[in-house]
Amino acid sequence: MSGGSGNVRRMTTSEDRNVLALPPSAHRGSKAELTFRFIDLFAGIGGLRLAFEAIGGRCVFTSEWDLYAQKTYRANFGDDPIAGDIREVEVPKIPDFDVLLAGFPC
Repeated sequence: MSGGSGNVRRMTTSEDRNVLALPPSAHRGSKAELTFRFIDLFAGIGGLRLAFEAIGGRCVFTSEWDLYAQKTYRANFGDDPIAGDIREVEVPKIPDFDVLLAGFPC
């Protein structure tokens, strides 16, 4: 979007519904009907993971470089090992996944 151009088009209600269309079970927090695999990069202490597990996702790989964040993440989820710097991970060592989570900088 360019600032001040006046040509910004808002989504219609039906377009908005399509973007946000999760199965009804996801809104109830049911894990039974949804199954997808995700990787958690720049994971911090796992806030994004909580949300994606709540809608049925399963974390198959985690990367976080900060040792204190790793310690907290491990306490929260019991994951071991947690990969450190993602730039040092060989691509073949990352399992197949459906969704890539990437935490934003704190």
